[in-house]
Amino acid sequence: MSRRKMTIRTLAAVCCCSMLVSVLAVMPEKKAAAVVGWHVQEAVKNRTKDEITRRWLAHMPLAAGSLYMEGKQIYENLPSLVPGHYQGGKLKSAYILDGIHAVNFARYLAGLPDDIEPDWSLADQQQAAALSNAVIDRLEHAPPQVPEMNDELYLLGYQGASKSNLHAGSQTFYNNVLDYMGDSDDSNIDQVGHRRWILNPLMTKTMFGMVHSNLRQYPYPYSSMYAVSSDRKAEEISFDYIAWPSAGWFPTEWFAAEDAWSVSINDRHFDADRTGQIAVRMVRERDGQTWVFDKQETNPAANFFTVTGRPGDPFCIIFRPKALAELQDGDTYQITIDGLYKKDGTSASLTYKTAFFEMVPRIYSKEAMIRLAPGNRLPLEFGWTKPPLSGMRPYFDSSNPDVLTVDQSGRVYAAESGTAVVRVLGYFGDETSVLFDIEEPDAADRPSVWALQGYRQAKNLGFVDYEYDRQYKEEIDRRGYAVMAVRLVERILDQPLDVPESPFVDLADDSISKAYGYGIVRGGSAQKFNSSASISRQEAAVILMNVYDKLAAANPAAVKTRTKRASEKFADDEAIAAWARSSVYRAAEAGLMAGKGARFEPEALLSREEAFILMVRLYDSVLREQ
Repeated sequence: MSRRKMTIRTLAAVCCCSMLVSVLAVMPEKKAAAVVGWHVQEAVKNRTKDEITRRWLAHMPLAAGSLYMEGKQIYENLPSLVPGHYQGGKLKSAYILDGIHAVNFARYLAGLPDDIEPDWSLADQQQAAALSNAVIDRLEHAPPQVPEMNDELYLLGYQGASKSNLHAGSQTFYNNVLDYMGDSDDSNIDQVGHRRWILNPLMTKTMFGMVHSNLRQYPYPYSSMYAVSSDRKAEEISFDYIAWPSAGWFPTEWFAAEDAWSVSINDRHFDADRTGQIAVRMVRERDGQTWVFDKQETNPAANFFTVTGRPGDPFCIIFRPKALAELQDGDTYQITIDGLYKKDGTSASLTYKTAFFEMVPRIYSKEAMIRLAPGNRLPLEFGWTKPPLSGMRPYFDSSNPDVLTVDQSGRVYAAESGTAVVRVLGYFGDETSVLFDIEEPDAADRPSVWALQGYRQAKNLGFVDYEYDRQYKEEIDRRGYAVMAVRLVERILDQPLDVPESPFVDLADDSISKAYGYGIVRGGSAQKFNSSASISRQEAAVILMNVYDKLAAANPAAVKTRTKRASEKFADDEAIAAWARSSVYRAAEAGLMAGKGARFEPEALLSREEAFILMVRLYDSVLREQ
């Protein structure tokens, strides 16, 4: 599904894209290096998912999440919003290049050359443009001059704001570009102007600026992106249309279900004067659902459709289906545009297919709540829904650094009693979180000496659920043991288990659904799991070996058959249930469970600390065999 979250707070409209030619015509710039023989349709025609992903890795953000530009560290020289001392400041080049990468990847996806460069000569202008909006705390392409701002700085900011995409509220330029490409709120959907400036075929350069308003109680950035570069020769790039999303494979991270689709038509090939009969047919292949758009659809709250442009200017077809709830990995849409006319007067149509795919793995937490004592350190457990791509690293953030700190390797330190939430931030709005409860431990409630090392290892591995991190000598219940088993499996497989529909009517718990679906546990009856019932040693052996067998089946080459230990029958063999006997002896032979003297005591109840040790033994056993 699409995971890009709209971070936009307020987004002003840019100059209408129907004015693109006339505006660009008066913006002479330096000549760019020629792109020879570039054709947009050929560029997207046979691209693979792997090729697109590799290209994103070349244009990926500086860091995960959206917090890496929230501090003063982004500036070489700080801006000033003090009346009489206004200054635009200067950004560090790395953060500007982060925005350039976003622009280039957007253009790559659309089939355009991803060769946009920063125009450093415009750095002061773009900072002044951002400053001019920050001091009035709103977005304006024609900002008023505030008292005590000198004329030179004001005119520089005015010039920049009048030629820029403007943004407010998002901390990073990368996210700004994502929002510009979305461009589908009520005030922008009829033009998708920000998007079309970025996808201007003649563009070769841009520049970004950012200044935070000092009129709010929290950081609120205003930013600008120079948008009217036009120094590429038109004959260097050929195309029939420029579509967003493009034909071929397209990542869900760069297009949301609520975004408008747009198709910019090349008016060198098609008649921009005859657009009244244009209609769009959109078909989703997996279920045949069909949407039809024509000039009757003008309500953004319904199926929206419009054709922008005026005689002599490029024109763009914009449409959005009302009932598109989400974009699924693998969904393919066929787009057919009828009612076009070529320059020679003959009728024409365009047809292409867009196939969505999930490019970047999602991040997830292996624990929801963790209990720590002041002074404790712990590596935070998290995972990706599939192996992370080269260079992908999460960003960590603590809600209460006085209580709990976290470094960017994910290691937390409990400084004092209290609570804190650590967010683990992925890419494109993806995040997960863990609640930490920091409190002084009860001296009377701690693991036994013989279990302390196993407990600490289980805690570091993320097996110890918050609910069971106390009263260690008490019996563990069926839920607690199943939760630990699921966490062990997910850690070894390095991916979350699916959450199937559960047959149990006595609880709704994703971990139990996972355990049941993966074949680790069964219910106490057909419809009840009996989660609060204690678990016997022989039941624990069955679940333990179920986990072992499942891991062996998932990767036979990694989990090899262990050399069996010689094992005699337990003195109480007849007391072991027939359904558990094989698992009990296999667990004993593998060194995972031991008898109590000559007896196994199958009906004895398992304590929490014993459960921790069993899971650590199984984990260590599997790792030794890989």
